[in-house]
Amino acid sequence: MLPSSKLCTVRLNGDLMQLRWFLSIGLLLSLSLALCPAQAGAELAIRVGLTRSFRGTRQITATASSRYSILKTGSSQKLATFEAGTPATIQLDGSQLSISTASGTPIPAGTSVTIVPGDPASTIDIEPPGLPNKRYRGKIEISVQPTGMLVINVLDIEDYLPGVLVGEMPSSFPEEALKSQAVAARCYTLCARNKHATAGFNLCDGSHCQVYDGCLRETPKLVSAVSATKGQILNYKGKIASIMYHGDSGGIT
Repeated sequence: MLPSSKLCTVRLNGDLMQLRWFLSIGLLLSLSLALCPAQAGAELAIRVGLTRSFRGTRQITATASSRYSILKTGSSQKLATFEAGTPATIQLDGSQLSISTASGTPIPAGTSVTIVPGDPASTIDIEPPGLPNKRYRGKIEISVQPTGMLVINVLDIEDYLPGVLVGEMPSSFPEEALKSQAVAARCYTLCARNKHATAGFNLCDGSHCQVYDGCLRETPKLVSAVSATKGQILNYKGKIASIMYHGDSGGIT
């Protein structure tokens, strides 16, 4: 039986906000769930559909913290290369994508492109018209869908998890709670990584899967919680435990 939810009350910007969470490492261990290295989680690429952030968009502007290239997805063909900080606009024209800069003729790009940074440790900023800027690690795939662009972030699971903690638990929470959340999110990722397989990605960035906000709001405390539990999962009866958690249970767990 899963542990019951615990009501936590925190004050944020002068307003009283109630957060319900039930993950407790002590309770999990009391259920004989063993914490062990995650063989399946090592060097595992995750495809995150950014459907919450970019649903239906027809244009984005990208920059990166290092030199970056835009390739045809699935090939090594470079359509364009840009220096760090130089913006490139990718837009949907009819059923085709095009790439353009402030000074230059639009480049036809077909139906799917991938933004690849020259330095794997660098980040990519994505900004749709009239919406806040988002920042991501790894690569960004953009493809044509009937409703607009489908934007997918492809990155290692350990780079993905801090962005989940940002969306799922306040960084002001105790260190052990954040580490517990990191383990729970890693388990959920591995158990649910085929949830959106038919759509071409593993998980979405909304509460349907796990809220994922990229790396713009990462804090050292959140990154440390993921690093301290790197590759660790909870096993139950020889399998990865399906660890469920929530931000608000609606009064029922």
